[in-house]
Amino acid sequence: MDFTYDSEQNDLREAVRGLLQRAYPDTERRRSVVGSDPGFDEKTWAQLAEMGVLGLPFAEEDGGMGAGPIEVGIVAEEMGRVLAPEPFVEAVVLAGGLVAAVGTAAQRTAVLGPLSEGGSVLAFAHAEPATRWSPSASAVTATQDGDGWRLTGVKEPVANGARADVLVVSAAVDGGTALFLVQGDAAGLTRTGYRTHDGGRAANVTFDGTPAELLGEGTADRSADVERVQALARIAYANESVGAMESALRITAEYLKTRKQFGVTLNRFQALTFRAADMYVSVELARSTALWASMVADAGGDVVAAGDRARLQTSRAGRHVGKEAIQLHGGIGVTAEYSVGHYTSRLTAIDHVLGDGDWAADRLAASVDSYPTVDPLGAPYTG
Repeated sequence: MDFTYDSEQNDLREAVRGLLQRAYPDTERRRSVVGSDPGFDEKTWAQLAEMGVLGLPFAEEDGGMGAGPIEVGIVAEEMGRVLAPEPFVEAVVLAGGLVAAVGTAAQRTAVLGPLSEGGSVLAFAHAEPATRWSPSASAVTATQDGDGWRLTGVKEPVANGARADVLVVSAAVDGGTALFLVQGDAAGLTRTGYRTHDGGRAANVTFDGTPAELLGEGTADRSADVERVQALARIAYANESVGAMESALRITAEYLKTRKQFGVTLNRFQALTFRAADMYVSVELARSTALWASMVADAGGDVVAAGDRARLQTSRAGRHVGKEAIQLHGGIGVTAEYSVGHYTSRLTAIDHVLGDGDWAADRLAASVDSYPTVDPLGAPYTG
């Protein structure tokens, strides 16, 4: 497989990298941005829109750029490299992806156009208290009210739920799980926002007879659509994790080359050098898996299985790289003022969004019996 980017993809990477490095030249700048609501820089969000990044995966007739998962992965990796807090995966890949997959032509134009132009932020309200990463909804119910619908129940946590202009909400109906659009100023909608440990924002969202617009046509069960778009988001998060891990490794390697102990730099101690080399192996394994998963999605393959594999590998790699980065920095690594702790916090947060590594391993293990059994000589087993 050819894992190299073409010239246009390289140009995209360099353009996004340049913009984000100017927006977040150091950890102090990011700390300042996430220290106040909405937890990301609205100016940078607008600049990403001007570059076409926020419309990257959407069809041109819906106001997008018509790009694919590989280009999305490139952007996500650059976001992770500087820990950019802008909700690219949450708003574009996840919430926007559901509108693109399920919405009518009129809904796609009305919702994806403003998102692509940077004038709107979307959030997917799906997670429910006391549930774990299910593609179905149960705690929020939808009832038909004339030509419209009303939602009742609670969603939490909802990433960027307090800031979102439009919420894409999953709700239980007689046919299973349907998707709805809820405006941020809708009656009966209560949003209580709070800060997450990685500097992001989440919210408790309560619906009390809240008017909603059915996304798409009919009330067919949308669980499979949710599952597929969540898998695409897992792949995008895998690429973001790779960017964060690469930066954590680079920062750690630089520290080992400059910090002195017993009159010599730390990179002169073989045991520490071996640990840094192991970090590099983890980063490269995660990178190849994330890029492979992006290529599977781009080719129209089994995106759900690819997303699970990417989640498992980046989960293991993220824990390893984050833990080693902190330990190799010694006492300074655990301080809030130093950058490696922030990278580790973000990697930990990603690992618990849409299913962690253990969850992905269980799903992959459950599917093992669907593969043909072979004998030691490689012939299909027929016994």
